[in-house]
Amino acid sequence: MRIGEVHAQLRKHFPDIELSKIRYYEDKGLVQPSRSRKGYRLYSERDVECLREAIRWHKKSSCRCAWFDFG
Repeated sequence: MRIGEVHAQLRKHFPDIELSKIRYYEDKGLVQPSRSRKGYRLYSERDVECLREAIRWHKKSSCRCAWFDFG
């Protein structure tokens, strides 16, 4: 699934999530999507679930990890 599709899925539950936040989570190592021949990110269902859980955790928690600043 490409990043636009992931973004659309996540926005159903988290309307304020920005596309850049998905890339940020990738940069921090939360997910590691594969790449197509043309370099597009290809997210698995597991990647989407990890993103969903991270967003849920962030919204419910006031705790911040030093290595994973949610911004």
